[in-house]
Amino acid sequence: GLDPLTVDDLVAALPLQFTPQSMKVQELRLQILAASTTNEPLRLRLEKCSQNLVTMWNEGLDGIESRMAPGETFDRRVFIMMLALQNPYYRALFGEHSFTEDEYRQFLRDKMRGN
Repeated sequence: GLDPLTVDDLVAALPLQFTPQSMKVQELRLQILAASTTNEPLRLRLEKCSQNLVTMWNEGLDGIESRMAPGETFDRRVFIMMLALQNPYYRALFGEHSFTEDEYRQFLRDKMRGN
């Protein structure tokens, strides 16, 4: 219901996954990812689902960008990379939507410089 949005609004809305229940879910997901290393049909299905997820994330980010207050901007790499790092199994499954080591290093340089 917030319009226009600010970066502070976005940071406040980020879900945190620090509860014991969410950690159990993460552990289960990592077990499924591990099983997919020897189960090709499972791996392909996980890749398809993850690539659909990153597409939905980008569509959501398009909507957020359209609602930002004048002068407020954000770097969508923060969302994609941080979500992928918080949920490491996603990055492995993003396929062409993923990011390279060089892109991640540039992202870190930019963030460390305050860009």
